[in-house]
Amino acid sequence: MRREFILAAVALTSTVLAAQRPAPPTDTTAATQANEPIYKIGGHISAPVLIHRVTADYSDEARRAKYQGVCLVRLIVDKNGEPQNVHVVRALGMGLDEKAIEAVKQYRFKPAMNDGKTPVPAMITIEVDFRLYSLCGGARKTAS
Repeated sequence: MRREFILAAVALTSTVLAAQRPAPPTDTTAATQANEPIYKIGGHISAPVLIHRVTADYSDEARRAKYQGVCLVRLIVDKNGEPQNVHVVRALGMGLDEKAIEAVKQYRFKPAMNDGKTPVPAMITIEVDFRLYSLCGGARKTAS
């Protein structure tokens, strides 16, 4: 009887933990649809080069709370230099994660290159920095 109770508790805990795990990103890429490999940077694969960046907006909630931090976003830069499968790997909350994804989806890159000749899809991670700056230029009065 006790053994059955313990096994039932373990099964229930496993089910709850599985339900709490974040779902995998649903945005698929052209590379994965064509069963083409996603490359890692290094060796013969050069990193994609950022050629157009969009500044992420602050959420009203985070601005009111004066909340700051860095959100890590992982994505695949496809052969055309466009971001695909954009998702957060280190969240900040307060609406900043959604703002980071929204901005990164508008980025454009020179794609990763295999041996400097062939564009290939590559996975990268980007830091999206959210900082509040004062209007006075950051000058601070110090005690003498």
